Amino acid sequence: MKLVVDIGTHKYNLENTLLLLHHFFEWYDNLGVSYYHVHGNIDLIESVKQIYCRGDITYHSITVDDYNKYKQQDRELCIEQNNLGDDRVLRTSRKLGKNPCPLWIIQNDIKEKYITENELCFVLDLDEFVDVDINSIDGDIDYIRGDVYDMFGGNGLLPKLSNDEPIIQQLHTPVKFQQASKRPCRKVVIMRSGIRHCYGHHNLLEMKHNYTQTKIPAKVYHMKWFHQNVEYLKTCPHARKEMRLLQFGEDIHVLPKVWNMLTKY
Repeated sequence: MKLVVDIGTHKYNLENTLLLLHHFFEWYDNLGVSYYHVHGNIDLIESVKQIYCRGDITYHSITVDDYNKYKQQDRELCIEQNNLGDDRVLRTSRKLGKNPCPLWIIQNDIKEKYITENELCFVLDLDEFVDVDINSIDGDIDYIRGDVYDMFGGNGLLPKLSNDEPIIQQLHTPVKFQQASKRPCRKVVIMRSGIRHCYGHHNLLEMKHNYTQTKIPAKVYHMKWFHQNVEYLKTCPHARKEMRLLQFGEDIHVLPKVWNMLTKY
């Protein structure tokens, strides 16, 4: 199975990207992924491909001009879908087309151009680690949703992530943080290449079709709550709601009163 992943097309931190990439490739190599399509900011891609120069990876460099063109497409598609009475592509801010994030359009383009039509593939962010046996997927399935679990160390610790042991041993405590912060907590993580997904791959663009999905969603481990990533998360627009909830004590632990609230879900 092939895989499409965004490693930082808009905002990114090189050090953290490289930390996560080590674990990301290890995880999905072990799952049996056969080929990777990696898209990101052109400067980031140039740095990464010097380290991960593999025959099973195609890198897709996105320039500032490219990104701006995709943003315009995002605005236009958002308005078009709204005029059709479909609000699934709207932003959580509800400001139609005002906060474009066109990663979904980039990924749909990659699927269309580089992956055989009707072939199942992963579509992911770099911090999404799916717990699934790809060899057991029913051949009639068109897409698979995943429930997102934010992963922490014990008792709310944000550990210093290292390459010395598997990431699941360092970030091993699942929390339904998406529910607590009232963000969408389910994503489409596997789909046939001819199926277009929408913003944040939280849904499909063409729900009128009778696509089939698994009855039980996969688990998606959200691996972004580690020590080195905190400063980046403070400025990341997609983490604003979570960061407003979190309060840290010494050694980057979530304070007990907040941790107790998060773990009740």
